[in-house]
Amino acid sequence: MKIDPKEVKKDLSHTSIDVLKDRATLFLQSKGFGKNIWFPDHTELYSKIPPQEEMDVVLFGNFALRFFESGNWPTGSYRLWVLSKAAKQVATGLLGIPKNQIGVIPRQALFPFAQMFSSFPKRSDPTTWVYAGRISATKNLEALLRTAHFLQTDYDMPLTLELYGSPDDQVHPDRGRREYTNRTVSLAQSLKWRVQPRFVEKLPMRDWLTIAGFSPVFCSFSTFICEDYGVSLAQAQSEGWPAIVSDWGGHSDASNSSLLKIHPQQIAHSHEPEAVQKLKAKALAFYLYQKLAQVESVALASDDSFEVPSLINSLEIDILRRKLIAGIGPHSQMILREGLSSFADTAAGGKFFGKYRLLFGTPSQEKSVVVLINDLHESFDQELNKISNRCEEILEEYQKAGKPVIFVSVREANSPECFDEILRAEKVILPFKAPELQAIQDWLSEVRPDAF
Repeated sequence: MKIDPKEVKKDLSHTSIDVLKDRATLFLQSKGFGKNIWFPDHTELYSKIPPQEEMDVVLFGNFALRFFESGNWPTGSYRLWVLSKAAKQVATGLLGIPKNQIGVIPRQALFPFAQMFSSFPKRSDPTTWVYAGRISATKNLEALLRTAHFLQTDYDMPLTLELYGSPDDQVHPDRGRREYTNRTVSLAQSLKWRVQPRFVEKLPMRDWLTIAGFSPVFCSFSTFICEDYGVSLAQAQSEGWPAIVSDWGGHSDASNSSLLKIHPQQIAHSHEPEAVQKLKAKALAFYLYQKLAQVESVALASDDSFEVPSLINSLEIDILRRKLIAGIGPHSQMILREGLSSFADTAAGGKFFGKYRLLFGTPSQEKSVVVLINDLHESFDQELNKISNRCEEILEEYQKAGKPVIFVSVREANSPECFDEILRAEKVILPFKAPELQAIQDWLSEVRPDAF
């Protein structure tokens, strides 16, 4: 059957994009920039404007991909806007856009905070952890499920978990291609809970806020490279809910009196072997159990300040894009031809996204213990139990000392974000020896001789 030519394939995050488009439009119009506004992530095409007029271009989560497409933008002068400081860091530090030529629309200007925030429930009090958004591997929901499960079963926390949204099979594009069938629901069903999680699909935009369970706490462990804002978090904050979120992308700009942020390296993602995901969830459950005993409500001032970016013209954009492409090399052709995940499978793509993740996340302020693991992949079946058991022993040892533990894959140890973690760690542990790992041992002895 022929598809209607008027039917445009929408971004999986189109619901949030629609909301942000409307609110960003109102904000820019209120500041006198409302004449020509274009949102490249939206399905609406740009309107033709006279060459001498200026255009406000608002970039959403796919801002890096849109930059590579900028040769198709209309000729003229633009004011570039993004929705978070993390997006600006990537745009300036990786894409090469000058800092004064890209502005950040203030988070609270789009979704004002509630006047009062609820405090975090005590660990012994019943509470409902609530996630709302796409039921997707990009949101690290398997990590959320396992962490909540450990808090229920290992620490007797009376929490229940509710997840609102529709499933998709998208995986982290910056981690490369992989076959994946969404297993969030099946994983939830396979775990032995005290109280089973609840999944709810196909609700109107804000209804989850009104039907969520008792004493709600919003939760999102997302480390998606397009997490430039986080509409669900903003909606929860507009209701005064406390929240536990990844210190990542747009989440990093969020602030209120009841907010707990998690360092991205502590969160497992779907490209990691199951044994690694379990270890990371176990470590994160202990970390959160400790933190939830210490959280105090502190009144924070609202910050709606912003700077108007200087104009940048299409020729300047072209020069920046070509410079970036020249630095990446021939594999840059794959970005538009085969997609970001294919590009991420190349050495050039791995380097690009390693720097992206370093800029998009927020470095931890805590000294951690880094444990390097040999991926614990099923192909190492013979050694799997021995390595897993040793890692659990290390975890238990440092939990007793109150030290956060972060597991880092040997394969990713020299990626920018993992290398940064190794350099800042209080201690680095390599819990196994093998001839093929001699190179990594020599490298570690060189970069952190004081940490072993």
